[in-house]
Amino acid sequence: MSCAAQAHATDGAVGTNKPAPIIYHLLGFSLSGSKHVDLNALVAGLPQHAGDLITYDEIKADAVRIRAELAEHHVHGQMTTALLEREGKGHYVWVIWDIQKLDAMSYLPLRAHRHFASQTFSGNVKLTNDQLAAATGLHPGDPMPDGSVSDARTGIEQAYDTVLPKAEIGVKGVVKLKKDDSVIIDWKITEPK
Repeated sequence: MSCAAQAHATDGAVGTNKPAPIIYHLLGFSLSGSKHVDLNALVAGLPQHAGDLITYDEIKADAVRIRAELAEHHVHGQMTTALLEREGKGHYVWVIWDIQKLDAMSYLPLRAHRHFASQTFSGNVKLTNDQLAAATGLHPGDPMPDGSVSDARTGIEQAYDTVLPKAEIGVKGVVKLKKDDSVIIDWKITEPK
């Protein structure tokens, strides 16, 4: 039986259909999928740690906390949660979160390995083109797997946090894929007035 199915099994009490809360023994948490935030620090900030008892509802609440922290750090993507239960008695689980980045690259046809060619910036005043280029982490010739544009956008938004903390910055990347599978990105920045 899967962890999700176990979390909703009945407690067997006469006359009730109330789900029995399963108490898990936490083996640990794992969070992956972004290089723009200290993922270990996010996990360390959770109220539970390896060796603690934890319920399914606490795991869901922890996922909400992690999503909120990621949003605060401008990390884009969809987070998945997996519970891996060790075989045998005792309900020992690993909680694994992964950030899956989706962006324009995810919908372009893949003929060959895409690679980064160049990028331009418009609308930026508070940060220079060189500062923004450094924030994207993209270099000519770099491979461009799915999620690369989303990851670069995160870098731009985090760079703006240093000069305009808590300000709403619009960042849109228009992606062009050339016949040689090189990628050109035209970044359109909207800074607050």
